[in-house]
Amino acid sequence: MKIFSFFQQIQNSLTTPFNPCILLGFTNLPKPNPNKFLQIIPQIEPIFSPVNTHFEQDYTSKTWLGEISFDNHTVKLLANSAGLPEHLIPSCIHTAHWQIQFKEQILASKATITLIYDGNETNPVERYIALYKVAACFYEENLLGIINEPAWTFHPSHLLNKIVLNNHVNLCRNSPPFLYWTGFIKTSLGVQSPSQSAKNNCFFTKGHHVFGIPDLAYFSENANPLTIQKLFIAIIEYAWFENKQLLPGDYIALSEKEIYELVEPDEIIEFLHSPTKTLILKSNLE
Repeated sequence: MKIFSFFQQIQNSLTTPFNPCILLGFTNLPKPNPNKFLQIIPQIEPIFSPVNTHFEQDYTSKTWLGEISFDNHTVKLLANSAGLPEHLIPSCIHTAHWQIQFKEQILASKATITLIYDGNETNPVERYIALYKVAACFYEENLLGIINEPAWTFHPSHLLNKIVLNNHVNLCRNSPPFLYWTGFIKTSLGVQSPSQSAKNNCFFTKGHHVFGIPDLAYFSENANPLTIQKLFIAIIEYAWFENKQLLPGDYIALSEKEIYELVEPDEIIEFLHSPTKTLILKSNLE
Protein backbone atom coordinates (compact mmCIF):
# COMPACT_ATOMS: atom_id res chain seq x y z
CA MET A 1 0.00 0.00 0.00
CA LYS A 2 1.41 3.39 -0.92
CA ILE A 3 2.15 5.68 2.00
CA PHE A 4 -0.12 8.47 0.74
CA SER A 5 -3.09 6.08 0.48
CA PHE A 6 -2.33 4.77 3.96
CA PHE A 7 -2.20 8.31 5.33
CA GLN A 8 -5.58 9.10 3.75
CA GLN A 9 -7.09 6.04 5.46
CA ILE A 10 -5.83 7.26 8.82
CA GLN A 11 -7.18 10.74 8.21
CA ASN A 12 -10.59 9.27 7.35
CA SER A 13 -10.55 7.17 10.53
CA LEU A 14 -9.85 10.26 12.64
CA THR A 15 -13.00 11.97 11.36
CA THR A 16 -15.27 9.12 12.54
CA PRO A 17 -16.58 10.51 15.85
CA PHE A 18 -17.32 7.19 17.57
CA ASN A 19 -13.96 5.59 16.78
CA PRO A 20 -11.76 5.97 19.88
CA CYS A 21 -8.25 7.27 19.32
CA ILE A 22 -5.33 7.95 21.64
CA LEU A 23 -2.02 9.74 21.21
CA LEU A 24 1.20 8.45 22.79
CA GLY A 25 3.94 10.92 23.74
CA PHE A 26 7.63 9.91 23.70
CA THR A 27 11.05 11.39 24.41
CA ASN A 28 12.05 10.14 20.95
CA LEU A 29 10.23 8.32 18.17
CA PRO A 30 10.37 4.50 18.46
CA LYS A 31 11.11 2.51 15.34
CA PRO A 32 8.40 0.04 14.28
CA ASN A 33 9.31 -3.44 15.51
CA PRO A 34 6.85 -6.12 14.28
CA ASN A 35 8.23 -8.70 16.71
CA LYS A 36 7.11 -6.66 19.72
CA PHE A 37 3.48 -6.73 18.59
CA LEU A 38 3.68 -10.45 17.82
CA GLN A 39 5.05 -11.16 21.30
CA ILE A 40 3.31 -8.69 23.62
CA ILE A 41 -0.33 -8.66 22.40
CA PRO A 42 -0.87 -12.45 22.89
CA GLN A 43 0.80 -12.20 26.33
CA ILE A 44 -1.85 -9.79 27.61
CA GLU A 45 -4.58 -12.39 27.10
CA PRO A 46 -5.24 -15.24 24.63
CA ILE A 47 -6.23 -14.17 21.13
CA PHE A 48 -7.90 -16.25 18.44
CA SER A 49 -6.03 -15.16 15.34
CA PRO A 50 -2.47 -14.24 14.42
CA VAL A 51 -1.24 -10.68 14.94
CA ASN A 52 -0.68 -9.10 11.53
CA THR A 53 1.47 -6.00 11.08
CA HIS A 54 2.13 -3.65 8.22
CA PHE A 55 4.39 -0.58 8.26
CA GLU A 56 5.42 2.08 5.78
CA GLN A 57 8.24 4.49 6.55
CA ASP A 58 8.99 7.92 5.12
CA TYR A 59 12.72 8.26 5.61
CA THR A 60 12.81 11.89 4.47
CA SER A 61 10.39 13.12 7.16
CA LYS A 62 11.31 10.48 9.79
CA THR A 63 7.68 9.43 10.15
CA TRP A 64 6.03 6.07 9.71
CA LEU A 65 2.58 4.58 9.36
CA GLY A 66 1.37 1.23 10.61
CA GLU A 67 -1.55 -1.12 10.86
CA ILE A 68 -1.96 -3.85 13.49
CA SER A 69 -4.74 -6.41 13.27
CA PHE A 70 -5.76 -9.31 15.52
CA ASP A 71 -9.07 -11.04 16.14
CA ASN A 72 -11.68 -8.59 14.77
CA HIS A 73 -9.60 -5.53 15.63
CA THR A 74 -7.62 -3.20 13.40
CA VAL A 75 -5.58 -0.33 14.81
CA LYS A 76 -3.93 2.25 12.58
CA LEU A 77 -0.80 4.08 13.70
CA LEU A 78 0.55 7.45 12.63
CA ALA A 79 4.04 8.21 14.00
CA ASN A 80 5.41 11.73 13.95
CA SER A 81 8.84 13.01 15.01
CA ALA A 82 7.44 16.25 16.44
CA GLY A 83 6.11 17.45 19.78
CA LEU A 84 2.50 17.56 20.88
CA PRO A 85 0.02 19.33 18.59
CA GLU A 86 -0.51 22.79 20.09
CA HIS A 87 -4.31 22.56 20.16
CA LEU A 88 -4.19 19.58 22.56
CA ILE A 89 -2.27 21.40 25.29
CA PRO A 90 -5.04 23.68 26.67
CA SER A 91 -7.87 21.17 26.25
CA CYS A 92 -6.20 17.89 27.21
CA ILE A 93 -3.21 18.77 29.42
CA HIS A 94 -4.02 21.96 31.33
CA THR A 95 -7.57 20.81 32.21
CA ALA A 96 -6.61 17.29 33.34
CA HIS A 97 -6.59 16.43 37.04
CA TRP A 98 -3.00 15.25 37.35
CA GLN A 99 -0.11 16.62 39.37
CA ILE A 100 2.19 19.14 37.73
CA GLN A 101 5.04 16.64 37.38
CA PHE A 102 2.91 14.42 35.12
CA LYS A 103 1.84 17.42 33.03
CA GLU A 104 5.45 18.53 32.65
CA GLN A 105 6.38 15.00 31.67
CA ILE A 106 3.86 14.72 28.82
CA LEU A 107 4.60 18.28 27.67
CA ALA A 108 8.23 17.22 27.19
CA SER A 109 7.19 14.87 24.36
CA LYS A 110 9.44 15.14 21.30
CA ALA A 111 7.54 12.56 19.23
CA THR A 112 4.05 11.09 19.05
CA ILE A 113 2.20 8.05 17.77
CA THR A 114 -1.54 8.33 17.17
CA LEU A 115 -3.55 5.11 17.48
CA ILE A 116 -6.98 4.99 15.81
CA TYR A 117 -9.41 2.11 16.13
CA ASP A 118 -10.60 0.97 12.70
CA GLY A 119 -11.82 -2.60 13.26
CA ASN A 120 -15.14 -4.42 13.29
CA GLU A 121 -15.76 -4.58 17.04
CA THR A 122 -18.87 -2.65 18.08
CA ASN A 123 -18.35 -2.68 21.87
CA PRO A 124 -16.57 0.59 22.75
CA VAL A 125 -14.87 -0.96 25.79
CA GLU A 126 -13.35 -3.69 23.60
CA ARG A 127 -12.26 -1.01 21.14
CA TYR A 128 -10.40 0.85 23.86
CA ILE A 129 -8.85 -2.35 25.18
CA ALA A 130 -7.56 -3.12 21.67
CA LEU A 131 -5.98 0.36 21.47
CA TYR A 132 -4.32 -0.13 24.84
CA LYS A 133 -2.99 -3.55 23.88
CA VAL A 134 -1.18 -1.90 20.98
CA ALA A 135 -0.06 0.96 23.25
CA ALA A 136 1.39 -1.60 25.67
CA CYS A 137 3.86 -2.61 22.95
CA PHE A 138 5.48 0.84 23.41
CA TYR A 139 5.46 0.76 27.21
CA GLU A 140 9.25 0.42 27.46
CA GLU A 141 9.99 2.84 24.60
CA ASN A 142 10.32 6.04 26.68
CA LEU A 143 6.55 6.45 26.75
CA LEU A 144 5.64 9.63 28.67
CA GLY A 145 1.86 9.56 28.68
CA ILE A 146 -1.34 8.92 26.75
CA ILE A 147 -3.61 11.69 25.46
CA ASN A 148 -7.29 11.11 24.68
CA GLU A 149 -8.38 14.01 22.46
CA PRO A 150 -12.12 13.09 22.26
CA ALA A 151 -12.19 13.06 26.08
CA TRP A 152 -10.14 16.23 26.61
CA THR A 153 -7.78 14.44 28.96
CA PHE A 154 -4.54 12.50 29.36
CA HIS A 155 -2.98 10.12 31.85
CA PRO A 156 0.58 9.05 32.73
CA SER A 157 2.01 5.97 31.04
CA HIS A 158 2.11 3.89 34.23
CA LEU A 159 -1.68 3.53 34.12
CA LEU A 160 -1.23 1.02 31.29
CA ASN A 161 -0.60 -1.42 34.15
CA LYS A 162 -4.11 -0.78 35.50
CA ILE A 163 -5.81 -1.02 32.12
CA VAL A 164 -4.33 -3.94 30.16
CA LEU A 165 -1.25 -5.23 31.95
CA ASN A 166 -1.11 -7.22 35.20
CA ASN A 167 -4.22 -9.27 34.29
CA HIS A 168 -6.61 -6.31 34.60
CA VAL A 169 -8.31 -6.69 31.20
CA ASN A 170 -11.40 -8.48 32.51
CA LEU A 171 -11.69 -5.94 35.33
CA CYS A 172 -11.86 -3.23 32.66
CA ARG A 173 -14.60 -5.15 30.88
CA ASN A 174 -16.67 -5.49 34.04
CA SER A 175 -15.97 -1.99 35.35
CA PRO A 176 -14.90 0.26 32.46
CA PRO A 177 -12.31 2.86 33.55
CA PHE A 178 -14.36 5.89 32.55
CA LEU A 179 -12.08 8.09 34.67
CA TYR A 180 -9.21 7.37 32.24
CA TRP A 181 -11.26 7.32 29.02
CA THR A 182 -13.44 10.37 29.61
CA GLY A 183 -12.80 13.90 30.82
CA PHE A 184 -14.21 16.03 33.62
CA ILE A 185 -13.66 19.78 33.28
CA LYS A 186 -14.55 22.87 35.26
CA THR A 187 -14.55 26.22 33.51
CA SER A 188 -15.62 29.72 34.39
CA LEU A 189 -18.06 31.26 31.94
CA GLY A 190 -16.32 34.30 30.54
CA VAL A 191 -19.58 36.13 29.89
CA GLN A 192 -22.93 36.09 31.59
CA SER A 193 -25.34 34.04 29.51
CA PRO A 194 -29.08 34.77 29.56
CA SER A 195 -30.02 31.46 31.20
CA GLN A 196 -27.03 31.04 33.53
CA SER A 197 -26.42 34.61 34.70
CA ALA A 198 -26.05 33.69 38.38
CA LYS A 199 -24.10 30.46 37.82
CA ASN A 200 -20.77 31.41 36.39
CA ASN A 201 -19.04 28.01 36.66
CA CYS A 202 -19.70 25.11 34.33
CA PHE A 203 -18.74 21.51 35.07
CA PHE A 204 -18.93 19.19 32.07
CA THR A 205 -17.76 15.85 30.71
CA LYS A 206 -16.15 14.85 27.44
CA GLY A 207 -15.69 11.55 25.62
CA HIS A 208 -18.87 9.71 26.59
CA HIS A 209 -20.07 9.89 23.00
CA VAL A 210 -17.61 7.06 22.19
CA PHE A 211 -19.77 4.90 24.48
CA GLY A 212 -23.03 6.14 22.94
CA ILE A 213 -23.89 8.16 26.06
CA PRO A 214 -24.54 11.93 26.15
CA ASP A 215 -22.04 14.11 27.94
CA LEU A 216 -23.26 15.94 31.03
CA ALA A 217 -23.01 19.52 32.26
CA TYR A 218 -23.90 21.32 35.48
CA PHE A 219 -23.92 25.07 36.14
CA SER A 220 -23.17 26.28 39.65
CA GLU A 221 -21.48 29.18 41.36
CA ASN A 222 -20.10 27.42 44.43
CA ALA A 223 -20.45 23.65 43.93
CA ASN A 224 -17.66 21.33 45.07
CA PRO A 225 -16.00 19.85 41.93
CA LEU A 226 -15.53 16.45 43.58
CA THR A 227 -19.23 16.31 44.45
CA ILE A 228 -20.21 17.12 40.86
CA GLN A 229 -17.75 14.57 39.47
CA LYS A 230 -19.25 11.86 41.71
CA LEU A 231 -22.71 12.90 40.52
CA PHE A 232 -21.69 12.56 36.88
CA ILE A 233 -20.06 9.18 37.53
CA ALA A 234 -23.20 7.85 39.23
CA ILE A 235 -25.39 8.87 36.28
CA ILE A 236 -23.00 7.55 33.61
CA GLU A 237 -22.55 4.21 35.39
CA TYR A 238 -26.33 3.92 35.71
CA ALA A 239 -26.75 4.52 31.98
CA TRP A 240 -23.96 2.07 31.08
CA PHE A 241 -24.66 -0.84 33.40
CA GLU A 242 -28.45 -0.60 33.18
CA ASN A 243 -28.32 0.00 29.41
CA LYS A 244 -30.52 3.08 29.79
CA GLN A 245 -30.80 5.93 27.33
CA LEU A 246 -30.38 9.42 28.76
CA LEU A 247 -32.89 11.73 27.08
CA PRO A 248 -33.98 15.35 27.52
CA GLY A 249 -36.84 15.51 30.00
CA ASP A 250 -35.66 12.49 31.99
CA TYR A 251 -35.45 12.76 35.77
CA ILE A 252 -32.63 11.16 37.75
CA ALA A 253 -33.38 10.52 41.43
CA LEU A 254 -30.35 9.78 43.59
CA SER A 255 -32.48 10.07 46.71
CA GLU A 256 -35.89 11.39 47.69
CA LYS A 257 -34.41 14.85 48.11
CA GLU A 258 -31.88 14.83 45.28
CA ILE A 259 -33.59 14.81 41.88
CA TYR A 260 -32.19 16.15 38.61
CA GLU A 261 -33.84 16.87 35.29
CA LEU A 262 -31.87 16.39 32.06
CA VAL A 263 -32.37 19.30 29.67
CA GLU A 264 -30.82 20.38 26.40
CA PRO A 265 -28.92 23.67 26.33
CA ASP A 266 -31.24 26.49 25.30
CA GLU A 267 -28.37 28.42 23.78
CA ILE A 268 -25.24 27.61 21.80
CA ILE A 269 -22.25 27.03 24.06
CA GLU A 270 -19.49 25.83 21.79
CA PHE A 271 -17.43 23.87 24.32
CA LEU A 272 -20.49 21.76 25.21
CA HIS A 273 -20.82 20.38 21.69
CA SER A 274 -20.82 16.57 21.59
CA PRO A 275 -21.71 14.06 18.83
CA THR A 276 -24.31 12.56 21.20
CA LYS A 277 -25.37 15.94 22.64
CA THR A 278 -24.61 17.32 26.07
CA LEU A 279 -27.41 17.29 28.61
CA ILE A 280 -27.53 19.80 31.46
CA LEU A 281 -28.48 18.67 34.96
CA LYS A 282 -31.02 20.90 36.69
CA SER A 283 -31.49 20.24 40.39
CA ASN A 284 -34.90 20.20 42.05
CA LEU A 285 -33.30 22.37 44.78
CA GLU A 286 -32.63 25.26 42.38
